[in-house]
Order: sequence, then C-alpha cells, then structure tokens
Amino acid sequence: MISVTEARRLSMIHAPQMPPEDCAPAHAAGRVLANDIRAPFPLPPFDNSAMDGYAVCAADLAEACEASPISLELAGIIAAGAAPCDSPAAIADGASPEQAALQPGTTRQIFTGAMIPPGCDAVIRQEDVQITTGQVQFARPARLRENIRFAGEEIAKGAVVLPRGARINAAAAGVIASLGLPTVPVARLPRVAILITGSEIVADPGQPLTPGLIYDSNSTALAAALTELGIVPSGLRRISDDPAAHFDAIQSAAAQADVILVTGGVSVGKFDFVKEQSAAAGFEQLFWKVRQKPGKPLMLARHPQSGKILFGLPGNPASVLVCFYQYVRPALLSAMGAAAPELRRTRLPLANSAAKAAGLTHFLKGQLQPDGTVKILGGQGSHMMASFAQSDCLIAACEEQSNLEAGDIVEVHLLP
Repeated sequence: MISVTEARRLSMIHAPQMPPEDCAPAHAAGRVLANDIRAPFPLPPFDNSAMDGYAVCAADLAEACEASPISLELAGIIAAGAAPCDSPAAIADGASPEQAALQPGTTRQIFTGAMIPPGCDAVIRQEDVQITTGQVQFARPARLRENIRFAGEEIAKGAVVLPRGARINAAAAGVIASLGLPTVPVARLPRVAILITGSEIVADPGQPLTPGLIYDSNSTALAAALTELGIVPSGLRRISDDPAAHFDAIQSAAAQADVILVTGGVSVGKFDFVKEQSAAAGFEQLFWKVRQKPGKPLMLARHPQSGKILFGLPGNPASVLVCFYQYVRPALLSAMGAAAPELRRTRLPLANSAAKAAGLTHFLKGQLQPDGTVKILGGQGSHMMASFAQSDCLIAACEEQSNLEAGDIVEVHLLP
C-alpha cells in the first residue's frame, strides 16, 4: 500500500503523452497548449485613444485653466479604423506623415481605439471640453500621454503571450484571436474508455429495478467529470461478473483508448477480476491500494508496449469521483502536457469538527463558507453521492492527523 503523494506521482509520470494538433481558438477552451504562443506583432499594434475625446499637443494647453481657457481649432475627426488624416482621399493619394500630423494650435475629435496622429501626445476626454463653432475650448492643461494606449504596452512583438502547458480559458482564446492566429497547437485530447463492472448494475436509468439491482451512476458521473476537461468518452461498456467478459472488455478498450477507467472489481472479493484480467491483457501493475479513505483499493496498470494506462477504480460512487479528481484527472492533464495538472489547493480553517483515526489520508466532502472557513459535510460514506453533489471542495486530512477540530487549518482541494 502506497501513499497518496506517491500514487498521484505515479499516475502523472506514467500518463501517455498526447501528440499536438491544431485547434481554432473558439473551440480551444480547456485545451492545453503544445507550444508557446508568441506575439507576431505588438499589442496594441499602434498608439490609440483610450477615450472618446480630442487629440491635442500638450504644449498647446500648458497655460489652460478655468479662469482662462484655451481654444484650439477643430481640424477634423479620427474614427476608429481610419488613418489619422482629415482626408481619407488624401491618404489614398499618398499623403505624407507630415500632412497627417496634428498641427500646433489645432485639435481633432478622436474616438476610442482610433490611431493617435503624429504630433499628438495627449487625449482630453469629451466630457472635459466646451464646443463652439469650429473651436474646442479646454479649461485645464493636458497631462502628457493621458488617455493614450501605446503600441506594445500590453505585449511586445515576439513576447511569449501564453506558455506551453497553459490551459486555454475564454480570455486566452480571445487573446489568441486578437493576435490574428486562425489556429493554435494543442495536445490531442486523450481517448478514454469507461468500463463498469458488476452484474447488479442496471444499464440505463428508466428501466425498472428488480430486487438486488441498482442503477449505473458511475458511468454518468465519470462522463460528466471528463466533460469538464473537454473529453467525450470513446467507449462505454458494462461488464458482468465473469472473467472472460472482463478480459474481452479490457482488450477491446485497449485497442481504441489511451486511458481505461474500470469501476468495481478491483478489491479481493470472489467476483473481483480486474487485476488478473488486466494482467492477462498485457497490463503491468504499477500500484494497488493507497493509504486513503475513501478509495483504498485503487489500482494503476500500464501496458509496456503501447504506454496506455488502466485505472482500476473502486465501485462505490463517491470513491470513484474522489479517485478521479485526485489521480485520473491529473493523469489526463499530464497526458496533455498541462503545467498545473493537479487540483488547485488552499489552506483554510475548519468550520466544524470530525472524528478521524491516524494512518490514512481522508478526503472529506467539503463546502466553502462565506466567512472563509470550510465545512465538513454530512454523508461522508463512500456510497453517498448526495453530499458530493453539494461539495465544492475536498478536505485532505493527511495520514498523521487524528481527530479534526473546528478552527484547525486544513488543506483544501478546490473542485472544478
């Protein structure tokens, strides 16, 4: 039996590495970058106005005040998307930069995002001026560079915008699009097969239950957890308590999937065949049993030729999800080259107490509280999913800890 830390390490280092593929930014949320993304040009690409207002030369307004405002000639308009010249036709005819420059003693109305003309070193917002016929009146000096976004102030040309291993979120997708990149290199999503063992499992909700049978919730929970990573299971199969059925299902899954998730049949019962039949299918055991509760009989095996891995998960639903978030999810993200594959962690004081014996790491279903504490929920049994549905975190009470008391500082793993 190994520690939680060692089991997680082995899960991540033995994950098969996914090859890169191109993906459109709009469809890349949750994917992991296979290479650095560098800016092909600076952002912003040119000096532009941060406000709707008036482009000025600050020196022209050095003496402006409310008692003695200064008026400048209104010499045109610069709209967003237009070059900074009074006459677009003049630009088309080859106007020089000097002709497009803001002349001393003049101002131009400018709009947010519009190019700053040569000769302009400040923009005064439109709320701070008075307009008269052909003139704009300013009652205060301009601050040099005010309301101007300068080329490259956010990102310099050639700079790494997003590093390899970063997971793309909505903002990152927008940044990639702003760089004009039609696709980005991301790791291929792992192909994941789900095998559900147990003759007591009824295939689908909606069928009538007869005595001794239960509905299959594990496949639904695992498929939903995979969806959080953008992964659609590549196969789902329910297996009766028969060795030949186990061997056939594992062998078939290995032919199509990179990662196989098997629930149930991994302990020491008469009908637990996952260990022996995965070995018969060519998988070599990396570990079996972890010093944790729930989910102690967790197994990880690897196929030495293909590099594919198989997780033998417990059968109880809460144990399945705990093991998914602690081991399977980090392994899948490691397979995609994620720089931070594990759940985000923090340390918080407990809102309540709980009994715990030393010797095993306990993963307790928890709920973050408005006062900055974390509450241990009721219904901690490995078969109990209703409390898991209310959880937004797992409280990790390490092996050495015994009884937990309100106010104790504990490690908290934040669920996606």
